[in-house]
Amino acid sequence: MKVITYKNNGKTRYSISDDRYIPLHHIITYYLQVELGRKSSNTIERKAYELLFIFKYFKKRGIDLIQSIEELNFISEEEISIFAKSCKLKAQLVDKEVVTTIFTQVSLRNLMARNQPTDNIVEEGTAKGRFDTFIHFFKFVFRRNHARKVLTQAQQNNYKECLIELVTSKKSMGSWSKKISDPFMSNFSDEKYFELLDIINPSNDNNPFSSKIRNELIIKILIDTGIRRGAVAKLKISDVFNDKEPRIRVTKIPDDVTDPRRNRASQKTKPHVSPLSPELASRLEYYIKEIRSHIPNTDTHEFVFVTEKNCRGTIGKPLALRNYNSIFKKLSNILGVEVTPHTLRYKWNEVFDVNIDSLAKELNLDSQTKEDIRKYAMGWTANSEMADIYNNFRLAVKTREHHLSRQREISSRVISRNTSV
Repeated sequence: MKVITYKNNGKTRYSISDDRYIPLHHIITYYLQVELGRKSSNTIERKAYELLFIFKYFKKRGIDLIQSIEELNFISEEEISIFAKSCKLKAQLVDKEVVTTIFTQVSLRNLMARNQPTDNIVEEGTAKGRFDTFIHFFKFVFRRNHARKVLTQAQQNNYKECLIELVTSKKSMGSWSKKISDPFMSNFSDEKYFELLDIINPSNDNNPFSSKIRNELIIKILIDTGIRRGAVAKLKISDVFNDKEPRIRVTKIPDDVTDPRRNRASQKTKPHVSPLSPELASRLEYYIKEIRSHIPNTDTHEFVFVTEKNCRGTIGKPLALRNYNSIFKKLSNILGVEVTPHTLRYKWNEVFDVNIDSLAKELNLDSQTKEDIRKYAMGWTANSEMADIYNNFRLAVKTREHHLSRQREISSRVISRNTSV
């Protein structure tokens, strides 16, 4: 069983097939391509892999999920509870379990606690995403088969009870985190940050890349702007401005028909403009005019960053998302610490905190204006709560400073009192 992708009418399609590439069920294909058709390509891909997890799980349990819903033989309360706990497990663990193994409440707890719990479980968002997709698909199959039928009162009650159990089991999953968040620790230390800046310099002997200038620009755009990987991958020549106000436009065009990549880049946050330093804007213009323009096939599209090697005939085509991941994997290996586009996004916010506090004093900005500036620069909506996540470090430091100030004040009073006595 596997997720397959293919192009149809210029759009990337997803389905789940058996080992002979035969679609597993037409309902699954319809769900991914029609029911979820208005979602972004990345979202549909994620849903496809969540469905793959679901169908692999129930196959091992000897349950034909679609048939059971069609025949109104709803999954039992115990089975739903066990599945909710199994959603917390890494996919490879579920894959390796022998088909005849029966997951019980006790055996699941033992499996999740074996060695280190974090070695066997996934992040909360991943687990609950699987369960949410299961609920959504369950309701979809039910509607497709029974919406126009007249069900008995008993059948209606069974369906409602099953839905209640699904909601209850999701709530019972609780909350967890694989990582302990320490607000006093930077997500990416200054030492490693400056080491990264040094390594990506094209003249550095330790630079691990063959496409040195291109990769340096990609990383510096992420550092300068705090935008996401998808926004860089979507960047077009017409979005780059090197004038009196150097900047790039961050666009949001779902399923851009001009994007030839199988997995098209997408932008989660709203469209906005991100300023660039004059130096970076000039280097970007140099890359476009003096390097990119001499690479074959680049005249067929407008995407800025392209493949510079002719691997499987891809030279000059827009750089694939997996290539962006490879860039950061190489950086992580050489730095000895994991670094991702999101790591740089966090670092941008740390630098922003320092700069905006200085600017606020100079221009007399209130706290709401400072956060509005951050939200615009990040491309967040006005009611976004993402700023709260990035504020943890700054708030923790200010809290510590307050406590230390109070402790010094109290100590001073005690010393003064003892001296007077």
